[in-house]
Amino acid sequence: MTQPPAVPGDQRGWLAWYAVPETSIPYDRLVRAAQESSFPKECLPRPLDRKAAWEQAFSLPEAGREVRPSDALRQRCPDPALTCRLHVRPVRRRMPLIRHLELEVVCPGAVTPGEQRRTAVVAVLRLDDKGHSCSTVIGSWMELVDGDDVARAVRRMEEDYRRLLDAAPPGASREAVRRRLKALSAILLRATGALYYIPHAACPDGKELMACRDFLSRSSGGQFTFVRLLAGDAQAVADVRAAVVETLRRQLAAIHDEAGRLKEVADPDKRERLAARLLTTFQEVAETTRRVQASLQDTLQELEDLLLLAKRSVAGV
Repeated sequence: MTQPPAVPGDQRGWLAWYAVPETSIPYDRLVRAAQESSFPKECLPRPLDRKAAWEQAFSLPEAGREVRPSDALRQRCPDPALTCRLHVRPVRRRMPLIRHLELEVVCPGAVTPGEQRRTAVVAVLRLDDKGHSCSTVIGSWMELVDGDDVARAVRRMEEDYRRLLDAAPPGASREAVRRRLKALSAILLRATGALYYIPHAACPDGKELMACRDFLSRSSGGQFTFVRLLAGDAQAVADVRAAVVETLRRQLAAIHDEAGRLKEVADPDKRERLAARLLTTFQEVAETTRRVQASLQDTLQELEDLLLLAKRSVAGV
């Protein structure tokens, strides 16, 4: 439904911002949250198809995933810098649904270049025509790495694939709210981070924003906050900015504390998963912090310009 245009010069409306935790949620939970909160389902992103889910699950960070060298390999290469990493490699451009899991062994202290770095294909990863994941562990990798680290890595990717088939796309609830705000003719205030201005004419009573708040709470445990902006109410903007700064302060402190607790996690696989999740959270908070810093810098520069202008005016009297 097309909303009536705002009255020219009418600065009434709403300021809204939100925080959504980086958690994976089932897609049916996303749909149920929309139904229960009267949130428009057309704003929900589509679920991942099997191909997209497989491509996401059967991938590793660019640096690879570190696995433990076997005792036999450590005896042959006692260099402390010895590392073993797994990488997912495409086979051919024309075969996007077949990938190789490659083991890379780097021993800088070895004598010959061939011993300094060696690679071996240790598994074939494939998605068949029916959307079933088929993985085959191959190669004489047992003499290079400790235990069943390779098989464990493959099993983890298989589990991720099955989870993604039932899960909503990453950031689905955040994307849904972003689409809803865009439909309400909201303006993203880029200089101040994820703050939105919604004209009064597009949302007179705030009912749509209450639906966004209820939807985020039900779907992902996120927080959606909005304040009424009256004509000429500059204090509302200052209050919002102060609230954002306080939220960032708490988030950064929580990240610092969580990083300290991660050092005490004994299970390396669990520690790696938690560390990756913490890094994602930090990157998001850091980006918002940089935007808020830029906003504050803009305000300081504006004051400096006004001060200089006033100084010149006084000097010219």
